[in-house]
Amino acid sequence: MNLQDRFDTIFQRAQDAARTGGVTAHIRAFGVQCYDIAGGVDLAHGDDLDEALEAPELAWFWESTRSGGATEDYEQYNLPRDRSLTAATGKNTAALARELQEIDEDGEQRYIILFGADLPFSAGLSDPAKLREALGTFVRGEESPLQIVLAQTPDVGSLLIWLPQRPSAVAMRLLADLKIDLRRPAVTRDYDPKDAYMLEAMYDL
Repeated sequence: MNLQDRFDTIFQRAQDAARTGGVTAHIRAFGVQCYDIAGGVDLAHGDDLDEALEAPELAWFWESTRSGGATEDYEQYNLPRDRSLTAATGKNTAALARELQEIDEDGEQRYIILFGADLPFSAGLSDPAKLREALGTFVRGEESPLQIVLAQTPDVGSLLIWLPQRPSAVAMRLLADLKIDLRRPAVTRDYDPKDAYMLEAMYDL
């Protein structure tokens, strides 16, 4: 699945989630869990994201694309339409922040997926093949360098979060820093890895 197709599936999810509202938990007995938040999350502003990205335990990688429209529809003209997999460093976190803030004339955000990995085991994850391998172990609940995956959807304030069965302390601290509470989902559903917007389908795992 190419980058645009991958994010198109997230757009469909965003439309579905908007009708539900709140947090929807996609739960299963083994493997990664997914939490679907329809509104209320602001990754783009304030110091919370900066502090989270500076956490010494995690290395971050991201990819992104615009949800559609011409370049002139966007406020941030100096950003690329598509961002291939990129390691977040002190030199480019400002670009990540701008991408998180980018909104088109219809009020839609940019699609962005953020991968948080255990720093000592993160070497090479900017290689798409190595990231896909790490995603495979992550979704199966096996030992993986990945600790958390977040996807910003076009609807402002909406977010998808994938976590292991037993999230690490650093992942939970990150969510607390971002003021995200997943303890009382409004809706609980069975996790279906065949859903088009799950990591398994998006990355052909």
